[in-house]
Amino acid sequence: MLHLMKSEQSYKVKKVYFYWSARSQKNFSWFTDIIKEVEEYNLEKPNTFTVNLYFTGANKEEDIRSIMLQSVLNYHYSRKKECLVTGGRSRVHFCRPPLNKILAQVGEESRSDKKVGVFFCGPPPLASALSHECHKQRNKQKFKFHKENF
Repeated sequence: MLHLMKSEQSYKVKKVYFYWSARSQKNFSWFTDIIKEVEEYNLEKPNTFTVNLYFTGANKEEDIRSIMLQSVLNYHYSRKKECLVTGGRSRVHFCRPPLNKILAQVGEESRSDKKVGVFFCGPPPLASALSHECHKQRNKQKFKFHKENF
């Protein structure tokens, strides 16, 4: 998608919200260069991409260690606009993605658009949960859910 947007051809996508969820940091290492390329593109054309990374193998979000770690990361990010974990500008969260909050926020920011595409690749139980959340949000925004399971 980034390469299509860079080509400056007629492309209907206005904004990409990218959420990646994995159990540990090593699952992110194989595509760190792509994230950095996306972040550089965002400097040229601000607010085109929003990247959020979720480490789900961490302790529960309410666990004191997770709270302290997230607090340190948030403080550092507020000062330097850089993530201590990835070295980039993308935010890292140590919990499962809150699907209902994410879709509500995307829906609010995309209110003028007729529909928002949601593309998912992952395990069937998470696909089902995301599809359900898209359906629940339908009175606020039209989400078009697409999936590929592995």
